[in-house]
Parts: sequence; C-alpha cells; structure tokens
Amino acid sequence: MSTQLDIFGQPETGKMLRDNGMKQAVDHADEVTPRWSEEAYKFAKRYILYYEYFMTEDIREMASGIVPDPPSFRAWGAIMVRLAKEGLIRKAGFSPVKNAKAHMAFAIRWQSLIYKNYSL
Repeated sequence: MSTQLDIFGQPETGKMLRDNGMKQAVDHADEVTPRWSEEAYKFAKRYILYYEYFMTEDIREMASGIVPDPPSFRAWGAIMVRLAKEGLIRKAGFSPVKNAKAHMAFAIRWQSLIYKNYSL
C-alpha cells in the first residue's frame, strides 16, 4: 500500500484529499461553464433562505435547469463548504441520500443559519 504525498513530501490527510478533489471538481466546472461556481453559490444562498434543513442533493435537484450541471456533481461540495465557512450553514447530522445508485449511503444533512421561514 502506498501513501500519497503532498508537494512537500508529507503524507496527505483525508481532509487534504477531500479539499483537493473538491477544488479540482469546481475548477473543472468553471472551465466548462465560466463562473459556474458563482452561479451555483448564488443559487444555494437563495435556497437556504427558504429551507431550514436540507441535503446537497436537494439544492442540486432544485437548481436543475437554472444552474447548468457541472461535469461532476462533486463540484457542489465546494459550494457547501464555502457556505459553511461563511457561517451560513452548519452540519446537522447525516441522512441517507435519495440517489438509488448510491445504495442509501449517508451524507451530511445541513441546517441553514439564515433561514427566514418565508411562505412558499
């Protein structure tokens, strides 16, 4: 078994690998669709005003037809991390995903910290 090393020859951590993968996915999305990440971020920021608890796949599904699909849905992970780092959402546990191909894998359930309880 080999260990992946960072640019300084140090072992990469799971967090580093996650962050590198998200960066790669969002950079590719922005190459294919210029400013994809900004459009996705703006959409997600509006979404969290209306929904207090949600999963990334909920935002992705609602964005369909409004925000172009990125080459990899992993790009949405970078959007979620950005919202969390800005203090707009936080992790609220885990729930099984709805995608049948994911075999009910668990993913983060998020809570909006700017939810306004607007009537839809």
